[in-house]
Amino acid sequence: MLMIGQAISLSRGRLQSLLRQILLIGTDNLNATETHSTRITNLLALLAIPLTVLNGLFQTIEFPIDIGFNVEYLGLVCLGYVCTLLWNYHHLQKFAKVWICVVFWFDICFSSTYLFGPESGVIWHLLIVFPIAFLLWPTHQQLHRYVILLVTTGLFHLVIKWDGVPLIVLDEAQQRSMFSSVFLDTAVLLGFTAYLFVSDTISVQRKLAHLASHDDLTGILNRREFEYLVNVNMEALSPGDSCALILFDIDDFKKINDRWGHSVGDDAIRHMVTLVQPLLPERAIFGRMGGDEFCVFCPVITIRKVEQLARLVLHQIATNPLNIEGQIIRLSTSIGIAFEAQRQDMKRIYVSADNAMYRAKRNGKGGYEVERY
Repeated sequence: MLMIGQAISLSRGRLQSLLRQILLIGTDNLNATETHSTRITNLLALLAIPLTVLNGLFQTIEFPIDIGFNVEYLGLVCLGYVCTLLWNYHHLQKFAKVWICVVFWFDICFSSTYLFGPESGVIWHLLIVFPIAFLLWPTHQQLHRYVILLVTTGLFHLVIKWDGVPLIVLDEAQQRSMFSSVFLDTAVLLGFTAYLFVSDTISVQRKLAHLASHDDLTGILNRREFEYLVNVNMEALSPGDSCALILFDIDDFKKINDRWGHSVGDDAIRHMVTLVQPLLPERAIFGRMGGDEFCVFCPVITIRKVEQLARLVLHQIATNPLNIEGQIIRLSTSIGIAFEAQRQDMKRIYVSADNAMYRAKRNGKGGYEVERY
């Protein structure tokens, strides 16, 4: 039993890995919006293939349809959905999104006319296109959405008015059976696409909130969010609690930019964050104040621990130079610490830390100074 369980677990892991790889087809070198849209396209294509096969099996069992014809037809439709993944693989994402809609239109309209006729109700599957259009095309591509929705509406009206004789004429019982199948399919797919739409909306909101509060170069808090959180935390301190604000920047940062260029300067800033962030206490708040200047707020901390942290930061930066294509660039920092034994406002404690930092620079750089209240 244990071996069976391990085999099932291994198979499940491999399947999940395969699914992740399929969903990521064509997403390399794309921005966040296009990556998400491409993943949704891949997911819809992946979902459509088994649903098409299941519907084909249902039709073969329930209705007197030629098996050979049905296999060829379903194979053609499934191939169309597979081609969606192929277009994304070749970085034809815009074409892939239109293509998956075309394949879906063809499948539904052909089934609603030549195979079963409008009375079958298959045409109602087109309702699924409406939420899908909002998933595949972001807000700045609204024209694409409207074109897709307009074409879908036009096809719906054309199929409803179709007066030809279908290949399979359904009796009343078969129509009810088909309607039940269509209703179930549509409900499942609409529910699924609604879930994707809500998830997409929440994801976008989270990304916007993150962009508004975080520095895009380093990923840590920007100045506005940092100051807000520091003020909130300072107000929450109990009487007698001490806190510290640690301010530091890269010594001679202008020389790095002048000699190596601004891209290397950006690398140096990111390198500082990479070195310092793992050293910080759990409750510490870390932000970039602008340029090469960083700030750490430590609530409820002793002066001994603050100085210990400062020495650790100095050592970490001094012993881990920046390596740019074999070029070793040694960095150093000067640290100013404002240690408060009573609650103060952010502006005052920042000025104290700034004064301490520049005192450290005047004393030779690569060290730290403390101002206590």
